[in-house]
Amino acid sequence: MGKEDREESEEASMLCRRRAALLLCVQQLSLALIGLQTVAQSAALTGHGWVLELLSGHPDRIRAELGVRCHVFFRLVDLLKCYQYVDSRHVHIEEQLAIYQYACVTGLSVCHIGE
Repeated sequence: MGKEDREESEEASMLCRRRAALLLCVQQLSLALIGLQTVAQSAALTGHGWVLELLSGHPDRIRAELGVRCHVFFRLVDLLKCYQYVDSRHVHIEEQLAIYQYACVTGLSVCHIGE
């Protein structure tokens, strides 16, 4: 193998490494952009999503937001169902109770709670 062949091989190897580095940079940039989009999209929760997050989250959080512990919340839901309360067309009974509890704990007006 001659000197020229070795130089061509080194140039080809360097070109291959540059392409790999460029592709890696593009991939990292793509992942960063996807991450930014995901964070922005998950910021707003629906009412039902908020209730699910409270129920599956830290026990102190539901106590702070709704004024009751998780097991008490589920017992209240069961009692409402015993008294024939049901989901409305668009709002689950858990969400209805959470809205009521949140209003009682915070003392906010209906207009502010709706926001």
